[in-house]
Amino acid sequence: MFEGAREPLMTPFLTPDKLAAKVLKALHKNEPFVLEPAMVKVMPFLKASLPTGASDAILNAFGASTSMKNWKGH
Repeated sequence: MFEGAREPLMTPFLTPDKLAAKVLKALHKNEPFVLEPAMVKVMPFLKASLPTGASDAILNAFGASTSMKNWKGH
């Protein structure tokens, strides 16, 4: 589905089944968001508490800003 994409450091790809299970669990709990993977959970905190340059540096260090660089799709 995401040919050419690579996983950011310490952030495994999510499988459709596991993510669907998390979405269903959130729906049953009336939770408005499903924040996955773990990096997505900490990003609001990092962006709110760190200067832009620092949060960008962390994203770059984990490869989050370049993980879709080689994606082959539309």
